[in-house]
Amino acid sequence: MELALRIFTLSVSVFVFAMVFYKLVKHQLNESNSILWLLIGVMTLVAGIFPQITDWLAGLVGIDYPPSLLFLGSIIIIMLISFKNSMYISRNQEKISELATIMSILKEENKRLHSELAKMEKNRVRSYGPVQNLGNGDYVNSRNGSDNGDGGDINDKIEGEGD
Repeated sequence: MELALRIFTLSVSVFVFAMVFYKLVKHQLNESNSILWLLIGVMTLVAGIFPQITDWLAGLVGIDYPPSLLFLGSIIIIMLISFKNSMYISRNQEKISELATIMSILKEENKRLHSELAKMEKNRVRSYGPVQNLGNGDYVNSRNGSDNGDGGDINDKIEGEGD
């Protein structure tokens, strides 16, 4: 292997290692994905340091140009990474669909509860008249202006009005 090709191969392996470790430290790459990328880095490092291993493996497999073996190995590993990512995507699409369904159900339930609450508020105002909180523990019935200054129950005051 020529010196220029060896230097290039070593540079690529150092770049791959540096990038993988940098992304691991920044939490942008998880450990399971980094293993396959590190395998690519090891392959290129071994090929750069010991080119005779690449020559021997290429002859064993029947490849005439030994650096092609590195590319073949890298392509196979990248295909594995792509397959693994496809599995993650499929699994996440199912989860997203399930979460969207749950969210839709919860929105409808929320809408129904708001509607029931509005009806209950409307019925309470119709039955007793609007009741205002004075902020000091006293309440005033807006219909006749009576208040609850004696500390009694507000419903006692309101029920007495209907007679």
